[in-house]
Amino acid sequence: MKLAFDVYKPNIKEETFLNPIVLLHSIMETKSTWKPIAQPLAQRTGRQVYAYDARNHGDSPWIGEYTMDALVDDLDKFLREHSFLKVILIGHSVGGKVAISFTLRNPERVEKLIVEDVPVRNFRHRLHNLVPTALKMVKLLIEDFKEINDRALAERHMRELAKRFSHLLVVTPERIDSYNIDCIPAKWNGNNYQLDVNIDVVVDSLRLNKLQSDLTGRYTGYALFIIGGASQFKA
Repeated sequence: MKLAFDVYKPNIKEETFLNPIVLLHSIMETKSTWKPIAQPLAQRTGRQVYAYDARNHGDSPWIGEYTMDALVDDLDKFLREHSFLKVILIGHSVGGKVAISFTLRNPERVEKLIVEDVPVRNFRHRLHNLVPTALKMVKLLIEDFKEINDRALAERHMRELAKRFSHLLVVTPERIDSYNIDCIPAKWNGNNYQLDVNIDVVVDSLRLNKLQSDLTGRYTGYALFIIGGASQFKA
């Protein structure tokens, strides 16, 4: 299976042999999520930066299986296809879980591990209820807006309807107003918004706990875990 990806290269004349950085997005995201930081990251580190769409997201294949093992295998195959012997992994939420699982299985192939907003332990039950609710809400919103061919109007309606679910999403109305619409699993096709994630498969995976993983192994390299003070995943 070929995964869709973007690559960002540092603007330097001399060739470097530094290990590349691979960015792993979460549910309700795509490789585009990383655009604001990917090129600056390449420039500041002098490394090539890769961001790919996970299966059932964006431009990568939409298929029935969506499990932690499948996601880790996809990462393994992606690295082998590009002949990457060792990489720096940066993962957000579920992407972070993929990075952790891969690293513990293949510690010799990871130079550094950076994980944002996800614990090492399995997800709590409350979050398993929350994420499918959020995904279903997005699906309903997009279906409601199929007849709206004005992008600004559609985005305004999205924000107003999302505020009705703010207590379930555990976010404030102000956060919804400032949220980058480009980060939701949908894209504007010139006439209306279309889903950019195979939500039915993803929701089913969460409902059946297919993204849980029993972690074993040891990694003694550099690891950084970043969790915000208001994160639902801390402690």
